[in-house]
Amino acid sequence: MLLRSSLENEPVLIFVDEFNGLITQVSNSQSLFGDVAIRLANNAKKLSNISVIISTGMQELEMYTSSVKTTFSKLQEAVQTANDVTSATNELANKSESEGESGKTVMTEAISGVMMLASSVNNAGGVIKELGDDSKSFGGIIQVITGVAEQTNLLALNAAIEAAIEASRIDE
Repeated sequence: MLLRSSLENEPVLIFVDEFNGLITQVSNSQSLFGDVAIRLANNAKKLSNISVIISTGMQELEMYTSSVKTTFSKLQEAVQTANDVTSATNELANKSESEGESGKTVMTEAISGVMMLASSVNNAGGVIKELGDDSKSFGGIIQVITGVAEQTNLLALNAAIEAAIEASRIDE
């Protein structure tokens, strides 16, 4: 104001008024950029936290996958044992037909083989149950990862919207 009252040339007054307006706009833009920078930093922190959650979920998924692989191997072993016992039982049954005199002994062995087969089938059932339980665990992990992915998409969309709003404000 002191500058205006001491100047008597009108073009200089216009220049000073326009220059003061420009300084005000620059000051407002700096404040706006500061707000945008803070928002972007906060969103970056959120994305970093989500990345940690996804990484942890993937590690757990890898661990459960390994567990399912082990369970599946056990199931294959149980099925092979059942096949072996079935073959042995068939051999014993065929042998019992050809050996009429020792039929009682062979039948006892066959019954033993069938009991072993029943035991192997029971073991296979337990392995199958474990596999089912592990599958349920996968479902929970997949739900967590899906939820995190949805949150990440929402955060990215929010950041894009805020950036567009700020860009339109700057253009004004």
